[in-house]
Amino acid sequence: MVHRGIKTLGIRMEKHAENGMAIARFLEAHPQIAWVRYPGLKSHPQYDLGQTQHSGPGGVMAFELKGGFEAGETLLNSVPI
Repeated sequence: MVHRGIKTLGIRMEKHAENGMAIARFLEAHPQIAWVRYPGLKSHPQYDLGQTQHSGPGGVMAFELKGGFEAGETLLNSVPI
C-alpha cells in the first residue's frame, strides 16, 4: 500500500495545494470573512519567505469570521453531520 501510494504522492500534493489556494481565495473574497492566513496568498505576512522555503503552500489555513464567537458558532451549527 505504501509503495502504491508513493507513486501518486506528487500529484496528490499538487492537487492538495491547488484546492487549498482555491478555498483561500474564496474565503479572502467573502464579505463575512475578517482575514485568511494561507502561505500561498500574497496577503500572508510571510508570503515572500514562504516562496523561498517551500515548493507549494499546502492545504492548511486559518481564517476568522466577522461577528466573532457567535458567527463561528452559527457556522459550525450549520454544517450537516
